[in-house]
Amino acid sequence: MLKTDLYNNNALKLWSEWKQKLETYTDQPLLLPLLYPELQNGGIVFIGINPSFIAKVYEKQMAQLGFTERSAEEFLSWVNYEIKTGDEKQNYLNLVQTLERSTRASYNVFFKKYQKLADSLGVEWAHIDLFFNRVTNQKQFLNRFISNNELKELNESQFELSWGLVQDISPRVIVVFNALASKIIQEKQNIGKNNWNDEKGYDEIVINGNKVPIFFSGMLTGQRALDDGSYKRLEWHIRRSLKI
Repeated sequence: MLKTDLYNNNALKLWSEWKQKLETYTDQPLLLPLLYPELQNGGIVFIGINPSFIAKVYEKQMAQLGFTERSAEEFLSWVNYEIKTGDEKQNYLNLVQTLERSTRASYNVFFKKYQKLADSLGVEWAHIDLFFNRVTNQKQFLNRFISNNELKELNESQFELSWGLVQDISPRVIVVFNALASKIIQEKQNIGKNNWNDEKGYDEIVINGNKVPIFFSGMLTGQRALDDGSYKRLEWHIRRSLKI
């Protein structure tokens, strides 16, 4: 298991430095950045664009975990983090990680599909996002944050942090399930025709000195999810890449 405290702390530092700008482009109270629980390394890593914030999903887990707070928005608010000090702050961050861990294990609408695919391939898996902003509407996320020149430096820092996490996971296979995330990775990592392996039928990227298959795919969940045939072909292709 990969400890993620370093990445979480760096994400919190970024939010602290960029708080005022972030609040300018946020309708709701500013939320904490995504804070990861421990992640499985050495298997398959699924990459999305940014974490959605669906309050009722978190609140269901909060109730099951016995949290005294009832509102996910209040519990995960930046203000709630800022007012705490010392051990109280660390205990709070531990609770946030516990909530994230529980949500990943229980949110079947989203994470179950990743678990199912990894199980069929016989490998461990991890899911990360390129950016840490908790925004559900992707169009809003793109317009307010990604396309915003005032936040360009922040976005660069977030990508570097996330890609460092990918490298520490040291995956055997990478699957990107988001068109925007695919475009950004291709641009930032200069993935082009030289990365394409025509014999194997997929791109390869060097991670920690090793060539790693990377698949750029459509969504695995939601209204625009892959149809059954496309899903089966993707599963077959990933399985083949693991055997080569």
